[in-house]
Amino acid sequence: MIDGKRVDKFNLRSNDTFKLGEVEFSFIEKETSEDSHKLTDTVEILSASAVDLDILAEKEKEVFWTERLQDVLSAIPFFSSLDKVERNKLTDTATLHGFKAGEMIIREGDPGRSIYVVLNGRVKVFLTNYHGSELELDILSKSEFFGEISLLTGKPRIASVAAIDSTMVMELSYDSMRELVQENPAVKKVLLEYYYDRLKKIKKKRSEIGMEERRRDPRVNEQLPVLIVMLPDTTPTDQVKSRSWKAESVDISKSGILAKVPKAEPEEFQPNDQVLLEIDLGADLGKVRTAGIVRRAMLHEMEGRMTLVGIKFVGMTDSDSKKLNNSIFGKTLI
Repeated sequence: MIDGKRVDKFNLRSNDTFKLGEVEFSFIEKETSEDSHKLTDTVEILSASAVDLDILAEKEKEVFWTERLQDVLSAIPFFSSLDKVERNKLTDTATLHGFKAGEMIIREGDPGRSIYVVLNGRVKVFLTNYHGSELELDILSKSEFFGEISLLTGKPRIASVAAIDSTMVMELSYDSMRELVQENPAVKKVLLEYYYDRLKKIKKKRSEIGMEERRRDPRVNEQLPVLIVMLPDTTPTDQVKSRSWKAESVDISKSGILAKVPKAEPEEFQPNDQVLLEIDLGADLGKVRTAGIVRRAMLHEMEGRMTLVGIKFVGMTDSDSKKLNNSIFGKTLI
């Protein structure tokens, strides 16, 4: 809406105002100086909600990614090693998000591998202890980024991030960042420096407050076919045969599996029993085979009578371990 009238297109001049829904914007046009590292020198947002900014980012992205905005982005340290072509390629696939003060951007433990660059405003990075209290780790502002730990490792978000002020961030997808890192070692170097430094800070903070590290490995929760073969003990093989069960996975990590076994009793699986496992990861990755040690077994009657068996992996080959990691984490950048 401009001057109370609905328009599809309009040539904006400096200081013109317009509205998208209830959100009002002002177009500010200024000469770009050599130290124009502030995004607000080019685009100033007077008031906006996250939903409205998301709509704007998707429908009007080309308006934002002008030559002038590219010049502003070049002043951000994270992009300093990139040339104009590389910046254009990266920002063409980026998404802008707006957040109001106090709004969550990412939450500790959530999945996600994208990285965020703060373009405007401030955000706080924090942990939440077992009592629900926030433990501040850092305050980030313009030109700083977060999310690199999950980007590099594939693990869930290791901390939460929330907007302190009205904030705009640029989200860069895992696919675009992976390509960029592979083609530009300098970017990977910056990411790794921040990765090790921030991981060290988080571990130190947890140690100071006595928080034990929570299990964070991503899990594969699909019901994958599993064959469990119980190895015979030292009794001669002509007297005791190996037992086997067809089962389904409930939860898989890189270190073990929880499987549901129909038509089996918990007593058939004793702690430290040795088993062989064959897990079907699907057509893309195929099957992995490994030895395992039974850790626990319990009766489960929610979906009919069956036994839940927890098994720790031992002796998996490197190739099968790589396939399992790719299934759980996806390929990592480290």
